[in-house]
Amino acid sequence: MVIGKRNSSEDDASQMKILGIHRPSSRRRKQLAIFATIVAFLLIMTVLWQVFLPGKEGTEHPVSRGVEFDILAENGNWSMTVTYTPSGLNLTDATLTIRNESGVPAGMMHDIVLFDLTPANWNLYRVIYQKAGTETTVAVGARILIDATTYPTGFRFELFAESTQVASGFLE
Repeated sequence: MVIGKRNSSEDDASQMKILGIHRPSSRRRKQLAIFATIVAFLLIMTVLWQVFLPGKEGTEHPVSRGVEFDILAENGNWSMTVTYTPSGLNLTDATLTIRNESGVPAGMMHDIVLFDLTPANWNLYRVIYQKAGTETTVAVGARILIDATTYPTGFRFELFAESTQVASGFLE
């Protein structure tokens, strides 16, 4: 045994004591760890809130001009004729959702690709997308026919291009 030699933890403790630094107790360290965890959790939740939840009305991010429709009721259907569309909105990327008055997606109409809204699927969705010609993109003159019995006045439609909303409105 060597006299006068201390181990490193004794050296650290004596240096901390000389400098006036006190090592927190085990209980205090646990409290600090819990506090840091709570702060980190709250920061993460704040970021997620901002990213995933919609803003308050009137504070939404401005969007470039989207798809515009002329909506008419005819022969028991809503006829939504495209009157303006930005170029390049592909039929396989555009999705349609119809919501009831409570904001819940109505029936099967949740994120349905326009390309799939064909006469063959009428009995499933009660909605048809009719091209204006042979185009593969949404074009002026194209129509969306919606069964007015299944989706009555007051229901809301939302059209998305990938994850960006490009049109919305009420069936009325």
